[in-house]
Amino acid sequence: MARTKTTARLASPSGAQPSASAPSSPSTSATPSASVQPRATLPPQDYARAYQWAPLHLLAETSRQLPADHLATLLKSDADEPSCALDREDDRHLGVCIPPRGMPVCVDDRVTNGVPFTFIYSAIFKRVRLPFTFFEKDLLTELNVAPCQLHPNAWAFIRAFEILCNHFGDPPSTDVFLHFFEAKNPGDRSWVSLNGVPGRVILGLYQQSFKDWKGKFYMITSNEHNPTLLEGFPLYWVLRVEFRKPRGLEAMTPYERELCGLLSSLGAKFGSSTLIKHEFNVEMLKKYIGLPYSLPFNLLFSWACNLALVCHARVFACVNCLSALCLFVFLAFCALTPCHV
Repeated sequence: MARTKTTARLASPSGAQPSASAPSSPSTSATPSASVQPRATLPPQDYARAYQWAPLHLLAETSRQLPADHLATLLKSDADEPSCALDREDDRHLGVCIPPRGMPVCVDDRVTNGVPFTFIYSAIFKRVRLPFTFFEKDLLTELNVAPCQLHPNAWAFIRAFEILCNHFGDPPSTDVFLHFFEAKNPGDRSWVSLNGVPGRVILGLYQQSFKDWKGKFYMITSNEHNPTLLEGFPLYWVLRVEFRKPRGLEAMTPYERELCGLLSSLGAKFGSSTLIKHEFNVEMLKKYIGLPYSLPFNLLFSWACNLALVCHARVFACVNCLSALCLFVFLAFCALTPCHV
């Protein structure tokens, strides 16, 4: 379903508007480097004063002092984990750097003199491919969250869902995703989780517990090679996340209902880790998921979903008509029957 996209330069949660004319991005090489440091303009002691909207536990989530070769080590090819955020030529047209030690994850472009950026945790860096896809940007916008606000398992669900849809040749849809998953209010915790809707679970957790991932996040900036990298989704931590009920079939397009029917018909819960591991291995995906469905099957799923909705509406219409008819007969009987006193 079509939506109006928000721009990447969103207002900060405290209500302050980013500067209208941002200076050019810091010069970074086409190949990401962990040694490039952003120029922080806000003293560390002023973070609490500048971001008064942020709770203390969020201000306490700050960047660690990572070794200079941390990024290079993370990007090293791994036979057991071929998926990498920077495995395409276009993906190297961005700036990746380690933020200064002690910088909270909730800061915005006031710390970089108006230069746009976004944070991404190293725990998901090899599982999320950059630039973000249209679906990922649309989902971030719909939930009103920055990339760093989603728990690593939530990002694994997103990537596994994309892989599953692409396997069947269908573009992923935000409404379909939110038919199977719902965002959970973190409460006192900082990160937003995604859980499978009861009765519609199609993916398992990537990992039961992520260890030692907090405080390890990168600053992503765009450059002249990819100026639109940071457009179309919230860049910075947002205070008001959109928590809505799971999507129903009634408001979906025929294509989305078809896709829901196809995914529901698989009758299995796939492992997110397995899907992501074999993302680029078509043969392994075929063995694990099964062969993509042919056109007749897709048409059958679409017909079945539409028929269910039509029958659902007609049943209510028939019940209403029957009730009205019974009432009419009763009133006519009362009017024609003589009254005996």
